Amino acid sequence: MIYWRLIAQFTLAVLVLGTLFVQPAGVGPSYTGSLLDAHSHLTMSISPPDLLSLFRKADLSGIVLFGDAATLLSLQKQNSDFVFPFAQPGGRDSHTGQLTATTLELIKQQFDTGVMRGVGELSLRAGANPNMPLNAIPADDPIALQIYDLAASRKVPVTVHVEFEYSAELERALDHNRNATIIWAHMGDGQPTLIREMLKKHANLYVDISARNPYMQRGRPIQDQSLTNTDGSLKSDWESVFEEFADRILYGTDIGGAGGQFLDVDQLVSYYRSVLGQLTTQTAEKIGYKNVQKFLGLAK
Repeated sequence: MIYWRLIAQFTLAVLVLGTLFVQPAGVGPSYTGSLLDAHSHLTMSISPPDLLSLFRKADLSGIVLFGDAATLLSLQKQNSDFVFPFAQPGGRDSHTGQLTATTLELIKQQFDTGVMRGVGELSLRAGANPNMPLNAIPADDPIALQIYDLAASRKVPVTVHVEFEYSAELERALDHNRNATIIWAHMGDGQPTLIREMLKKHANLYVDISARNPYMQRGRPIQDQSLTNTDGSLKSDWESVFEEFADRILYGTDIGGAGGQFLDVDQLVSYYRSVLGQLTTQTAEKIGYKNVQKFLGLAK
């Protein structure tokens, strides 16, 4: 009797421990390696020093920042091993939002500082509705093409926001100058089949996974936006794309984007570490930091 009572107690203990430590199906240990954010923004919601503190507390090794050029230059000077600014594509028409010759000139001036590591975020088609205000700039707009050419001459990338509905425009832009490196922000909010097709066809295309998570509400169905299933497991189609094109995919969060309201860095970093933990170590390291290091001249 005592023997069976002990067995029962042991079994109960095992069941309790199993309940406490069970992980969602398909989800193993998170990636613990370095992370270098390739896509985040300055925002009015928090001061720049406090924003950097959030990233440092989340144990990131660095961050590519978009925003006001003067502020970025100041931040980079004080945090040269952590902040990697991209040139701000300002100078737009105040009524239509169209790119102008001033946009190109301002980017040139920012490049002349010797600090800017790219151009971005160049918002062209930021929504599915072509009639939405400030959303009527084709990815192959004449000024946009000149921006790609300028960046190519400086051997730096351009991060563009072009929703997947306009992928044909993006293809024309990619074909315009095959020496221009274009980073497709948020993977265009597209699905794996399209992303695989675009990466196969265009060797000068890279994508970042910023904002592709179940937390940031951006006008798309969360189940389409998220890289994972409801149990936290990485969707098999995304896993396949990430492994096949490991050299062309960049980690990012889009903190400060989407109206600047989402600032939970810890939540996003935890999510993406879980995603990367479901890939091979080599792929996780490339996406997590090695690919963007190449653009920043940090690759060893």
